[in-house]
Amino acid sequence: MVKQMLDLLSSFTNRTDSTPLSQAPTAIVRDAATVWNVAQRDRSRISIEKDPNLDQKHEWTSEYDSRSQDFTPDTDEMATPISPVCLFPKVVRIDTTSGTRQAIILCRGEALFNDSSLIQLGRQQMREYQRFISDAQAQYAARRNN
Repeated sequence: MVKQMLDLLSSFTNRTDSTPLSQAPTAIVRDAATVWNVAQRDRSRISIEKDPNLDQKHEWTSEYDSRSQDFTPDTDEMATPISPVCLFPKVVRIDTTSGTRQAIILCRGEALFNDSSLIQLGRQQMREYQRFISDAQAQYAARRNN
């Protein structure tokens, strides 16, 4: 494979000695083969999870927002659930060496849940924009009728 790659690249180089050019790709292919060989024998697998759910909320980090302490969510808005939004995936190692399937969280994901202050602030802004549009439409209709 390295030879085919070097043959392809040779038309773009003026070097007569291709030894320095061949060393890096040869090392990359050798390292990739070693990693692949180890991965095939490893009984642990890595899983990337991008779908947070409320049952696993403790395994995810909620967003950090300095305004979250000053913000009280609207209970009517909380009644309308939205799907959680993944900001950064959760990385889990699935270990099967003990005969049982054990998930070990390597990196907690980051997500916005329904009770997130950013989601609530976004909903509040949407209500304000809707009121603004309704008021503008009413003013336009009133001027048009006069």
